[in-house]
Amino acid sequence: MINPVIVKKRYLITYLTVWAAVTMAHLLLLYFYYDVPAYVAILDGAVYNGIYLLLGIGIWFIVNYNPFDLKNLLNLLLTHFLSALFIMGVWMSVAGLITGILFGEVKFSEPYSNLVPMRIILGVTFYILIAMIYYLMIYYQNFRERVAYEANIEAKYKEAELNTLKAQINPHFIFNSLNSISSLTMSDPEIAQEMIVKLSEFFRMTLKKDNTQYALLSEEIRYSRLYFEIEKIRFQEKLKYVIECDDQYDALKIPHLILQPLLENAIKHGVQENINNVEVKLKCKKEDQYLILILSNEFDPDSTSSGQGIGHKNIKERLRLIYNRNDLLDIQIIENQYIAILKIPLS
Repeated sequence: MINPVIVKKRYLITYLTVWAAVTMAHLLLLYFYYDVPAYVAILDGAVYNGIYLLLGIGIWFIVNYNPFDLKNLLNLLLTHFLSALFIMGVWMSVAGLITGILFGEVKFSEPYSNLVPMRIILGVTFYILIAMIYYLMIYYQNFRERVAYEANIEAKYKEAELNTLKAQINPHFIFNSLNSISSLTMSDPEIAQEMIVKLSEFFRMTLKKDNTQYALLSEEIRYSRLYFEIEKIRFQEKLKYVIECDDQYDALKIPHLILQPLLENAIKHGVQENINNVEVKLKCKKEDQYLILILSNEFDPDSTSSGQGIGHKNIKERLRLIYNRNDLLDIQIIENQYIAILKIPLS
């Protein structure tokens, strides 16, 4: 891993700003507390802190190649102790040499010569602070990478689950349709043929979206209308369907085939199990930040079937995986009316 102070501009600016502040504090301390001449204090602060600024960048490599591990804490402390001694030796030797050359015949006052203990304390403090900051940066970077990795794994897992749930829809529909065609081949071959043609058209449309979790509402309405036409061939006048959806919502996106289980449920438990003619109604509207899809149908109250099987579980699970919500499908039964209300978040 490359030193982030070098790579990232904002870190470099922050690093230089901090050292500028340290340098200012250094020369003010020398000038006011130790009574060192101003030009000596300025040169001393610039040299000593400028050298440690460069050494501080090098401390990154020591930290990077010695990861923090409580199991090897003693070895880690020993490594940093020896590294700190080396850094201190280089720092004071090089800075002392440069300041000696710059100052020439300058005679240092007694307080100035007593700065060695203070330099040692400051040098060790700088090393500890820089090393700790680097460890925190590494921890933060590893944390972000771990979060991103886990999010990626979770996204792939969700995608796999969604694909599995979506894959359950088509076989279920095929099974029902083939049963219908089978019963029609003997009684009315021409209607059976018409149903096969519409069924092939339906799957030609749906297969184009096989690798997509979303579709335009206009496309889903087309699927719904074609599905109703297929079932109307089977049930004739017994089935009447109405779709009320304004064209202004056509470009809105909803999960692909999310309506299919509801349509099948309406046909199976509303039309098939009812001796009377049944109207199935699909309505679209927009409320706040939701697209509301309402599918309603009459049903026989004496029927023992609940009408809430694998299809509803499929829808709820897909909505939970996509939107992380468990409250987007509401089922209401009012007298002999079965109403499914589907809320699709738009933001």
